[in-house]
Amino acid sequence: GGYTNLDVYERLAAGQAFATSKRIRDLVQFGDLHRLVSPLDGPLGALAYLAPRAADATDPAVPCAVAFAYRLEDEGGDPPAIGVPGLVPDRRYRVEDATPGSPDHGTASLQTGSDLMARGLGWPHEAAPSARVWVISPEV
Repeated sequence: GGYTNLDVYERLAAGQAFATSKRIRDLVQFGDLHRLVSPLDGPLGALAYLAPRAADATDPAVPCAVAFAYRLEDEGGDPPAIGVPGLVPDRRYRVEDATPGSPDHGTASLQTGSDLMARGLGWPHEAAPSARVWVISPEV
């Protein structure tokens, strides 16, 4: 049972999920929760956890934020981007897709805090139900 019954892709996704959970555990347990989009208002939901002193974060090895977005049902049109609050506007951040099992897992981009707060992150592009996880770290 359990792990041994998974196929190779499911094992890969499970390994990625385990590694990501270890990496963001303290941030989720002790960080400040920001509910960005309520799933009570529609088929989308988003939340972010920020380190208590995210603005003071300087270690690129330690994430200062993690954001989650999920699509519960498909809907027409493009929903607005997900703004991540509490970042330093003129600082650059590394935004890594940490979605287990996603072909985009591990891809990263550099964005400024002002871009992440204003233009934000996109929604999962897969059909519902789907989700995305991003790990955000300061770029030094």
